[in-house]
Amino acid sequence: MDSQKQYTEQKIQQVIKDYILRDIMYEMSDITLVNDLPLIQNRILDSMSMLKLQSFLEEEFNLTINPEEVLPENFETVNNLTSFVMGKLNVV
Repeated sequence: MDSQKQYTEQKIQQVIKDYILRDIMYEMSDITLVNDLPLIQNRILDSMSMLKLQSFLEEEFNLTINPEEVLPENFETVNNLTSFVMGKLNVV
Protein backbone atom coordinates (compact mmCIF):
# COMPACT_ATOMS: atom_id res chain seq x y z
CA MET A 1 0.00 0.00 0.00
CA ASP A 2 1.28 3.47 -0.90
CA SER A 3 1.95 5.50 2.24
CA GLN A 4 2.30 8.79 0.34
CA LYS A 5 -0.70 11.09 0.62
CA GLN A 6 -2.81 11.51 -2.47
CA TYR A 7 -3.32 15.15 -3.38
CA THR A 8 -5.72 16.86 -5.73
CA GLU A 9 -5.23 20.32 -7.17
CA GLN A 10 -7.87 21.68 -4.80
CA LYS A 11 -6.27 20.05 -1.74
CA ILE A 12 -2.80 21.39 -2.65
CA GLN A 13 -4.24 24.85 -3.21
CA GLN A 14 -6.08 24.82 0.12
CA VAL A 15 -3.03 23.63 2.07
CA ILE A 16 -0.94 26.44 0.53
CA LYS A 17 -3.60 29.09 1.21
CA ASP A 18 -4.09 27.92 4.78
CA TYR A 19 -0.35 28.13 5.45
CA ILE A 20 -0.01 31.60 3.90
CA LEU A 21 -2.99 32.91 5.87
CA ARG A 22 -1.89 31.33 9.15
CA ASP A 23 1.89 31.82 9.07
CA ILE A 24 2.56 34.74 6.73
CA MET A 25 -0.52 36.95 6.52
CA TYR A 26 -1.58 36.74 10.16
CA GLU A 27 -1.11 40.51 10.58
CA MET A 28 -2.53 41.49 7.18
CA SER A 29 -6.27 41.47 7.78
CA ASP A 30 -6.76 44.25 5.20
CA ILE A 31 -5.74 41.94 2.30
CA THR A 32 -7.93 39.18 0.91
CA LEU A 33 -5.96 36.18 -0.29
CA VAL A 34 -7.25 35.13 -3.70
CA ASN A 35 -5.58 32.59 -5.95
CA ASP A 36 -4.21 35.12 -8.43
CA LEU A 37 -3.07 37.79 -5.94
CA PRO A 38 0.59 38.70 -6.67
CA LEU A 39 2.22 37.72 -3.37
CA ILE A 40 5.64 39.25 -3.99
CA GLN A 41 4.37 42.41 -5.65
CA ASN A 42 1.97 43.00 -2.75
CA ARG A 43 4.78 42.41 -0.24
CA ILE A 44 3.13 39.38 1.28
CA LEU A 45 6.17 37.27 0.45
CA ASP A 46 9.69 38.52 0.98
CA SER A 47 12.94 36.56 0.92
CA MET A 48 12.51 35.27 4.48
CA SER A 49 8.88 34.23 4.08
CA MET A 50 9.73 32.56 0.75
CA LEU A 51 12.30 30.42 2.57
CA LYS A 52 9.75 29.54 5.26
CA LEU A 53 7.20 28.68 2.59
CA GLN A 54 9.77 26.55 0.77
CA SER A 55 10.49 24.61 3.97
CA PHE A 56 6.79 24.16 4.63
CA LEU A 57 6.14 22.87 1.09
CA GLU A 58 9.06 20.43 1.31
CA GLU A 59 7.86 19.05 4.63
CA GLU A 60 4.12 19.05 3.92
CA PHE A 61 4.36 17.48 0.47
CA ASN A 62 7.53 15.43 1.05
CA LEU A 63 9.41 16.97 -1.86
CA THR A 64 12.70 18.72 -2.53
CA ILE A 65 12.81 22.23 -3.93
CA ASN A 66 16.17 23.04 -5.47
CA PRO A 67 17.61 26.55 -5.04
CA GLU A 68 17.23 27.26 -8.75
CA GLU A 69 13.48 26.55 -8.44
CA VAL A 70 12.93 29.26 -5.84
CA LEU A 71 11.94 31.78 -8.48
CA PRO A 72 9.38 34.57 -8.37
CA GLU A 73 7.36 32.92 -11.14
CA ASN A 74 6.95 29.77 -9.02
CA PHE A 75 6.01 31.70 -5.85
CA GLU A 76 4.15 34.72 -7.28
CA THR A 77 0.56 33.55 -6.71
CA VAL A 78 -1.30 30.71 -5.02
CA ASN A 79 -2.09 29.45 -8.54
CA ASN A 80 1.61 29.44 -9.45
CA LEU A 81 2.54 27.69 -6.21
CA THR A 82 -0.18 25.09 -6.76
CA SER A 83 1.02 24.40 -10.31
CA PHE A 84 4.63 24.20 -9.12
CA VAL A 85 3.80 21.69 -6.36
CA MET A 86 1.58 19.67 -8.70
CA GLY A 87 4.49 19.44 -11.15
CA LYS A 88 6.85 18.30 -8.41
CA LEU A 89 4.33 15.65 -7.26
CA ASN A 90 3.33 14.63 -10.80
CA VAL A 91 -0.32 15.40 -10.04
CA VAL A 92 -2.41 15.67 -13.19
